[in-house]
Amino acid sequence: MQSVDSYAISEYIKFDGDKVKPVKEMVNYIKQHNGILVVRDKGGKVIYSSDKDFKLQPLNTYRAEAFMTWELPKGQQVIYLENKVLNEARRKFETDSKEAQRYLEQHDLALFVADKKGLTKISGQFDEDVVNSTLFKHKNNDNYQKYFFVSYFKDNKNYYVVQKNQHPADTKAIFAEDSYMYDKDFMNDIKNFLIWYAWINIVVLAAILLFSIFLGNRLAQPLKHFSTWVERLAKGDYSVLNDERIYKNGRLRRKYRMYSPIDGAIAKLTGKLADDKNYQSNMNIQREKWVRGITHDLKTPLSSIYGYAKILNSGMPLEPDEQKKFIGIIEDKALYIDQLLKDLNMVYQLKSDGIQFHTEETCLRTYIDAFVSQYGNKGLNYIHKEDATIHIDTSRMDRVLTNIVSNSFTHNVNVEVWISTYTNGNNAIIEIADNGQGIPQEDLTHIFEQFYRGNRTNEHHNGSGLGLSVAKEIVELHDGTIDVVSSVAGTKFLITLPTY
Repeated sequence: MQSVDSYAISEYIKFDGDKVKPVKEMVNYIKQHNGILVVRDKGGKVIYSSDKDFKLQPLNTYRAEAFMTWELPKGQQVIYLENKVLNEARRKFETDSKEAQRYLEQHDLALFVADKKGLTKISGQFDEDVVNSTLFKHKNNDNYQKYFFVSYFKDNKNYYVVQKNQHPADTKAIFAEDSYMYDKDFMNDIKNFLIWYAWINIVVLAAILLFSIFLGNRLAQPLKHFSTWVERLAKGDYSVLNDERIYKNGRLRRKYRMYSPIDGAIAKLTGKLADDKNYQSNMNIQREKWVRGITHDLKTPLSSIYGYAKILNSGMPLEPDEQKKFIGIIEDKALYIDQLLKDLNMVYQLKSDGIQFHTEETCLRTYIDAFVSQYGNKGLNYIHKEDATIHIDTSRMDRVLTNIVSNSFTHNVNVEVWISTYTNGNNAIIEIADNGQGIPQEDLTHIFEQFYRGNRTNEHHNGSGLGLSVAKEIVELHDGTIDVVSSVAGTKFLITLPTY
């Protein structure tokens, strides 16, 4: 059956309407080999079985070598199972079926397990010594063997299900010199052919082996190079590995060009890891500077609070104006610490998705008017008032505008700040500009990074390094963007938000 292709099988299987009629040769073959033939329609329904009592299991429960399938032109499927008795028994044992032992006894089979001495019988009526001496002497498909068998591997052991061949052919007719089938010249020709064929195979095998060694060395050289490169990356060495045996003038040699995608990918990975390492190093430096700054920012107001509180608590006679002044200083410093702690808490909430946004439909012009009025600084003005409807969490957006506007007043002297609103397509733009001294270009690309404190942040204006980072996070959570441009003439922030 292994030589029967899809075209030939259609000649062996005939259809009369809905009835399936295998040809006589097919029926005889199935009986002779104790097999079973099953035909299923396009929907998978069995429409023919050579054994009506046989129940076809899902094909994935059978060994691959135990069955063959063909698809017919009209979508039907032909399935042939070799030696259904043995294969069914094996399937039952492999799946730990409760019927396995009863099936073994019912079909006069035996079960053996392989060990160092040979095959040891577990159950069945066959003689253990006879099976050991004959089972593997003649195993093929010519029907001369005394026993048929299938094997399966389970619990780290090989098991054999054995069936006796009830009608074995006589092998003496093939090998006896006085047999009518024996041809001495023909046997000599066969012998000479086999010798010649063996030598040809040895020569071809040797040539293939030598070519494989040559090709393997050639192909393996860059693979060893890439392996070494990756090992260095794993150890934290992100330098580009340049092997002159692999590269020429910075490029892969021509014979290794097939590895260009791999080389490019590893080089790209190396660059990315090196950039990440540098970025992490810079972030660590910024974080250390930030921690020192935060420590100083907390220590300075706490020192003031402690000092003035001690004076007030000392019983020292003070004028009412002096008491009021000291209490005002304590209050200012406490508010500063409170704001700093709020910044820290906001950063944590933003990074841990712990902050809740309550957006509402908002008139942009009315919102900015209210913010400017509430901020209460004569240097802050709302000059261009184009209206739009946006969805924002007003308390969170207040935080964004306050951080930006406060920076302008904190880091500049006699500064004016202007807020303008525009629309651009489906976006609303809030522009916050000042006429201050501007932000140095070396700081401009970093001002939205956490912990970054610019070079102009001095002892008089220590910032937490969190305000603009928090502002950027809040704007982006509103599906918006924030940008900044700056020069010696002043600084301009542009907040873009979607309109609805």
